[in-house]
Parts: sequence; C-alpha cells; structure tokens
Amino acid sequence: MKYTIIFVLALFALASAEEWKRKEFDEVKAIRAECLKEAPLSEETLKKVMHLEYPNEESVRKYILCTATKMGLFCAKEGLHPDRAAQQFQIGSDEEEIIKALNACADKNEQNSPVEEWAYRGHECLMTGKLGERVKAYVHEQYKKLQAEKKE
Repeated sequence: MKYTIIFVLALFALASAEEWKRKEFDEVKAIRAECLKEAPLSEETLKKVMHLEYPNEESVRKYILCTATKMGLFCAKEGLHPDRAAQQFQIGSDEEEIIKALNACADKNEQNSPVEEWAYRGHECLMTGKLGERVKAYVHEQYKKLQAEKKE
C-alpha cells in the first residue's frame, strides 16, 4: 500500500509539472512589459537597458529578477538555470566553451545575497565575454526580425 501511494504521488507530480519551453520574442516582450510595471525604471535607466546596459541599481536588479523569473531562467531556490539559458539564447551543446561559461554563471549564492542581487550577478555573468556576445547577437537578431515584420 505504501508503495502504491508513493507511485500515485510520483505520477501526479509528473503530470502536474510544467515543462519549460523557450520563450518566443513576443512572449519576452510581454514579460518585459509586465516587469516594467512591477519594477519601474527611470526613463534614463530604461534607455540604458534598451541598449543592453544594466547599471547595478536596485530598480534594475528587481527588473532583472522579474524578467529572469518569469522567463523561467532563474528561480529563488536554485538560481540560474544554465540549460534553459542555453535553449533560450540558442546556444548549441557543440559550443563547449559557451556552455562552460553558462555553467560558471550559475552560482549557488554562497554569499547569501538578496535574491535580486543573485539574479543580477548571474545576468552580469551572462552578458560578459563570448557568452555575452552571443546573448547580445540573439537579442539584436530578434529586434531585426521584429522590424522586418513591421514592414510587411
């Protein structure tokens, strides 16, 4: 009987678990808009963020936490999910150097920083080096697609 209950609970957990999926550009835009309402940025800071500059300010840290959490790339319990970030930014497993960098960005918050600082630290790590170049290229590609769609 004990094993039957455990088996049923395991099946229920599997059935109710939501599988993470890569967010399309429109979904990302909607998430960013929601997060701007939840964690407003000044006009000056928003301009910086739109140019992929993220100053280490409380409002920016909260905005990053919001977007990363809603996109499923970060959670307060585990931190950055490198596997999801790789999928989101279309980083193939054959790009070993970038995958290593992603994994290095996924610290376990040994410093016990507040969650928004932990998320910001992971974000800053993602935006540096070859990995950052790849993320920025992905974002620019998505904006170009959006501009092309607007012209149609």
